Amino acid sequence: TKLCVLNDSVNLSDVTLPDSLKELFLAQFDRLSVTEQVTLKCCAVLGTHFSLSLLMAVLPHRNSADILRSVQSMIKEQLLECGGTFGLGNVCANTECSKRDALTDRVAVCEVMRFRTQFSAEILRELLLPEQRIRIHE
Repeated sequence: TKLCVLNDSVNLSDVTLPDSLKELFLAQFDRLSVTEQVTLKCCAVLGTHFSLSLLMAVLPHRNSADILRSVQSMIKEQLLECGGTFGLGNVCANTECSKRDALTDRVAVCEVMRFRTQFSAEILRELLLPEQRIRIHE
């Protein structure tokens, strides 16, 4: 059984791996655009579950289309997912839900979102200064 296939030009001794899950998450976070980073930090302050309308209210200086694009990107990166209630078959009631569309390239956003792991939200809250967290809550 193959776990992964490497290109012949890859030398494993040249590849550095993060020492911890936190470093692995931060490496992924650093690859996000500035808009995505700011949006994700605000999401973390709002909690592990948050509504898009509240996120839009917290980020009034941002264009709502930019925020939605950021959230869609974070769904694709598997940082966020639908946080809605699920019925039969563990499918969100929203027909445009990101979970419902997991097998397609189309990414839709639900009104209620959540972090895929609470761990990532905790790391992001640690990155913010207390004054920044307070400003987001105002």
